[in-house]
Amino acid sequence: MSEERVKVWGVGVRAFHWLLVGSFLTAYATGDGDLGAGETHVFAGYAIAALLAARIAMGFVGGRFARFSDARIAPGAVLGYLRDLAAGRARRHLGHSPAGWAMTFALLVALLLATVSGLLSLAETAGSGPLAGTAPVVGAGAEGRWTELHGTASNAVVALALVHLLGVFGAVAAHGTEVLGAMITGEKAADKEREADPH
Repeated sequence: MSEERVKVWGVGVRAFHWLLVGSFLTAYATGDGDLGAGETHVFAGYAIAALLAARIAMGFVGGRFARFSDARIAPGAVLGYLRDLAAGRARRHLGHSPAGWAMTFALLVALLLATVSGLLSLAETAGSGPLAGTAPVVGAGAEGRWTELHGTASNAVVALALVHLLGVFGAVAAHGTEVLGAMITGEKAADKEREADPH
């Protein structure tokens, strides 16, 4: 008898995840380029902004496991999960684990900071973009600050992404390759998860 499967990640979440990976890698790789690369960087930045807007909307009206109301990010829950993961006894979760949700929010915040500072830097240095002409916000002694913040926030995204990958590898070791497969197929085995998932 085949095991029961349950849809965890809808096509919207999976598309967001992989399009964001591609867009951010493109933006990061072209961040210091001249004309052509600079245009690619800006285009990738706009794509990231659109993806973030879509993901935030999914956080309120998306599927059950994509909604922010599903998040369990109390410090005790996150630390407890990480402690159990290190000890090899972490509970399975159909959606994000507490640590997974904490990383999701950390990445969203860092990406939003990188995106907004990038738009402000574009307005300041090139006088273009949707924030062009926002003189009270840019300029007035703040020359270069948005660009510096943009670089710092982008590097923070990279650091968080590396930690995220370590967490994924830890979850794979604890729960099997299904953790990775679910971000491709969207499904997990319901019978393995049902007892452990508290929702």
